[in-house]
Amino acid sequence: MQTTTSLWTDRHAPTSGPHEPLLDEPLRGLLQHRLDDLERRLIDMSRTMDALLRQSRGSGTDDTDGTSAMNRPHPELPALAEVRAARARLEAGSYGLCATCDAPIERHRLAGRPQVLHCGFCEQQSSRR
Repeated sequence: MQTTTSLWTDRHAPTSGPHEPLLDEPLRGLLQHRLDDLERRLIDMSRTMDALLRQSRGSGTDDTDGTSAMNRPHPELPALAEVRAARARLEAGSYGLCATCDAPIERHRLAGRPQVLHCGFCEQQSSRR
């Protein structure tokens, strides 16, 4: 009996067995280091923005749009939440699995953007919608 497979099933075949870790220790350490560095940089950026906003508020500049600068959302806060969520997944053992299909995320994607949530296939599918 011949079994046929599709691109989807070939793509989503498990790449690690039940006794083989999804991430080897060197990669796990690298990703943990990258997440720590990203978190530190984002916190520093947030503190710098807060200081600049306080400084501009104290210099007598008025808000022409009627909103307080301190109440505006910081664009880096979602990124910080992504990094912290990735760290929680790493500690829980679910890091590196696609949030959509549960397949392993490609190593090059994790190395390039350690907080990535989706495998390349699912990312591509969602961008087509």
